[in-house]
Order: sequence, then structure tokens, then C-alpha cells
Amino acid sequence: YVYVVVASGFRAIHAARLCPQLIACRGNVPKMLKVFGNQKKVEAIGAVWRMRSKWPALRKSFTSVDSLTQLPRIGPIVKFHLARNIGIRSVGKPDLHLVRYASALGYPNCQEMVEALAQHEGLAPGSTDFILWIWLSHNRGKENTCCHDGYKLR
Repeated sequence: YVYVVVASGFRAIHAARLCPQLIACRGNVPKMLKVFGNQKKVEAIGAVWRMRSKWPALRKSFTSVDSLTQLPRIGPIVKFHLARNIGIRSVGKPDLHLVRYASALGYPNCQEMVEALAQHEGLAPGSTDFILWIWLSHNRGKENTCCHDGYKLR
């Protein structure tokens, strides 16, 4: 959850760098704000941390991609990223890169492109999405600064 919230609208390398530090704050909003100054995202992370005693029941309520929107800062695009990352459904995340690429290839939407490519390659749609995202975010295969820094991208 923390990674997905932080990564939304930011470069993945920043989310990968910030995530362990934010998690170490254990929901303490003032501490997290010293690490990451985005008030709304930090407050959302703090709110989910405070839900931890209800987490087993909450987790059971996650039955679909749409059910994830009950969490703060999980909206119509980010819900796909979280669903893929926590195993709710193997899907593509319709971010700007993927939407543009699908359109350029003539697909009506990125989900159809991801599913077609996944079927063609014998991969899960979520894996295909991740591979495409890495490729697209690296200027279609070029090395990037995150390639050798040991950051875990999700």
C-alpha cells in the first residue's frame, strides 16, 4: 500500500527509496512528514496504519479491484496497481505511459493490450504490465538511474 500511494504521480525510484523509511515510522505522521513532505499521502498512510487492528477483516473485504477504493488515496487508476501488487487480480495499471502506448498500437484501452500481449507471451497480465512499464519508463529499453542502485520497484 505504501509503495503504491507514494509512487502515484512520482517516479518509482523515489517511491522505492522512500518506502522503507516511511514504513519504519510505523504510522507516525510527524515522523513521516520529515521523510516525505506530501501531507495528504502521509496522512493516508497514517490512516491505514491505524486500521491495522482491523486488517484481517479489511483484507477479506478486498474481493475486487473496485473494493480497494475504500482505502484512502486509492482511486480509479491506482486501484489497479494495488490490486496487482497485493494479488487481488493480475491486471495492467492504466497509467499514462501504458494508455498512450496502447493507443499508438491501436488498442481501445490498455487492459485489452495487456491481456492480448500476456496471452501471446504466455504470461500473467500483471507480469506483462510490469514488464511493459519497466520498458516504457526506461525510454523503451535504455538503462536508467534506477538500474544499478538496488531499488526494489513494484
